[in-house]
Amino acid sequence: MITPSFSTNWIRHLKNLLGLGATCLLLSSPGWAQTPLTDYKTIVTFSAPIEVPGSRPQVLPAGTYSIKVVDSKVNRNIVQISNTREDHVYTTILTVPTHREVETGHTVMTFEERAAGAPPALHEWFYPYERTGQEFVYPRPKLNNTDINEVSDEELSNP
Repeated sequence: MITPSFSTNWIRHLKNLLGLGATCLLLSSPGWAQTPLTDYKTIVTFSAPIEVPGSRPQVLPAGTYSIKVVDSKVNRNIVQISNTREDHVYTTILTVPTHREVETGHTVMTFEERAAGAPPALHEWFYPYERTGQEFVYPRPKLNNTDINEVSDEELSNP
């Protein structure tokens, strides 16, 4: 016959064991339980130079490049432009999400026109079968003193 103290101890040990097992399962966080990030990458060949933004906007010569979204769990709007072997990074860009009405089965890139003689600037990149893409943002041109119209106090008070 089981004594009351034996059954009470057995239940207490079983509760402790189940609690420890549940804690181990929660803390282990296996990789298969996390949502995988899609590898957005495009190999593209430009037949003419293009301008790309970054900490220092630059003009890339005609050639073949790898453009990909950086694998970041924090921000999916970081794009890296590198050579096709991906052993030389030309620029890393913080982009803004943009949307389109209709998805296509191929990569779509749009360009901004620039002044005569200047290369076009990469504006948007949409991955195949996606409605959300990456918009490349360029810094505003800096104004010099001749671009600023000075207004006197008298002109402000008498419109």
